Amino acid sequence: MNPPPLWQASVPVFLRYLERLRRWLDLAQAHAPGPDAERLLGARLADDMNPLATQVVIAANFALRACHPLAGLPVPSPGEPGPGFDGLRALVDRVTAMVRELPQERFDGAESRLLESQAGDALVRLPATEFLQHYALPNFFFHLTTAYAILRSRGVPIGKADFDGLHAYPPAGSDGAGAADERRAEELREIERSRLRALVDGDMPLARRLHAPQFQLVTPAGSAFTRDEYLGKIERGELRYLRWEPGAIEVRLQADSAVLRYQATLAFEPDSPFRCWHIDAYERIDGRWQVVWSQATAIKP
Repeated sequence: MNPPPLWQASVPVFLRYLERLRRWLDLAQAHAPGPDAERLLGARLADDMNPLATQVVIAANFALRACHPLAGLPVPSPGEPGPGFDGLRALVDRVTAMVRELPQERFDGAESRLLESQAGDALVRLPATEFLQHYALPNFFFHLTTAYAILRSRGVPIGKADFDGLHAYPPAGSDGAGAADERRAEELREIERSRLRALVDGDMPLARRLHAPQFQLVTPAGSAFTRDEYLGKIERGELRYLRWEPGAIEVRLQADSAVLRYQATLAFEPDSPFRCWHIDAYERIDGRWQVVWSQATAIKP
């Protein structure tokens, strides 16, 4: 059964770009540690515009202001952000969880709803489809893009590939092949981290985008699963990752293929974490990286 159209047009989009926003915060904090962090959080594109921290908060809140009314529910409060980048990341995580928990069936018949929102001094009242397309999504991306532009203007090393997680570019300028390969390797590391977060969070739209149709998993016990078998178990709740934390990820690159290797801590039960070696084979398929093989080997104490 296909998901409701307004669920499909809203929830997966907001979840994907909240995940991108969270990644930008990681890059920003790495670029501006310690006392520099406060200066970056307070940076603005223009004197009469909100600073970076506020742009992040407003963007995250628009995900709630869009998805909950579409589901026929009041807009919840995610609470105030804590201090610094950690507080903003926690806020984005709370919003992400609140959006992900919305049942798809709440969006059945959403097209017939008339939705309202306060837009500055104006009251916006629109049919649900127009509310999403003409108001909620444009405002979400306005504040998201402004946050990106502030980071870019302050020297944070992000680009279009960081914005959508889909673009990739050939080497440019005089950086040399080594620097270009390292950029590609870091892109693959981030894709793998995104894949693991999607599996832990149960974000199936993102998980399906990152796993190739021919994907196969071999478990530490020697069982083999196809993509549909593996992701189906997660979607049905038969397989539930509570934790999957990768260590340093090594990358071996070829033209359109790569092998990733790392140790990770996993948990299926709250008090039973364990460690594994992971080897993942990626291929560039239709212009984007997808994992095709994954094998885990348990590390015995």
